[in-house]
Amino acid sequence: MGVTVLQQYPVPENKTGTYVIELLTKRILALGATQQGQFLVDCESYL
Repeated sequence: MGVTVLQQYPVPENKTGTYVIELLTKRILALGATQQGQFLVDCESYL
């Protein structure tokens, strides 16, 4: 069984996408989730 979620998440100023992925991973694991795969991150910026 898998779960797919598409969600925008702002990257705080002076932080990287890697930082945000690590932060979200820690938060999800703290809620009791079990990691069985990887996050797929597709970043696009429009100005």
